[in-house]
Amino acid sequence: MATLFTFGLSQIKYNGTKVGMTYKDTCKITQDAAEVTEHFEEGKSSPAIQTKDKKIPKAEFSIMNPDAKFLADHLGGTYNATDKSWSFDGSETVEPGEWEIETKKGMDFRIPKGDSDVTIDFEVSDKGILLVKFIITPLTPEDPTEKPFIATEKA
Repeated sequence: MATLFTFGLSQIKYNGTKVGMTYKDTCKITQDAAEVTEHFEEGKSSPAIQTKDKKIPKAEFSIMNPDAKFLADHLGGTYNATDKSWSFDGSETVEPGEWEIETKKGMDFRIPKGDSDVTIDFEVSDKGILLVKFIITPLTPEDPTEKPFIATEKA
């Protein structure tokens, strides 16, 4: 069996379109540890049984150099094409979509229906740059034959 190494980010896509410029070394896929419930017999130090509630992997990354349209598309709000402005009051919602994380080598990752938690992170200084942080949580896909998180080996 050949050894498969997966590394390097090629691009991130949302609904089939590349999502801006990913800030270097910010893209990661993480999975929280399972929630474990153990049941013990009185006087015993090892559990008689245990159950595990596994957590789904999430994707996190930051995009740099967003424009007003990008902010409206991913955080919600209103984009005014006339003066190229974005307005936001926090009540707007953005529908979940399909997310793809393409690597340079190894496996690519797809989230058929991902909800994005998007925030602005901007250190206003000569050394800072406007970043938009994403946390993508896989949801149950519309297609019952698909799983919420898919990893596919490159050809």
